[in-house]
Amino acid sequence: MLVACCALPVQFAKALTQFVDDQHLCNLKVWTSLLKSTIQTAADFDAHKEHWKALNEIDAVRPVHCVVLCVFV
Repeated sequence: MLVACCALPVQFAKALTQFVDDQHLCNLKVWTSLLKSTIQTAADFDAHKEHWKALNEIDAVRPVHCVVLCVFV
């Protein structure tokens, strides 16, 4: 069961990266929180990345496993 739990976030990150790549977005900027999971999720994006402490607090009431904000300029 541990393998399945660990594999799902990796599969999500790969699928999200593929989806974003398929959009052929120019000048994409990715903002993530400072949480390790969000940085790992956005790691393979071919885009400028910024990590913001303020994003750590989004939805602080319940655990957030992935916060990736895409800004198109």
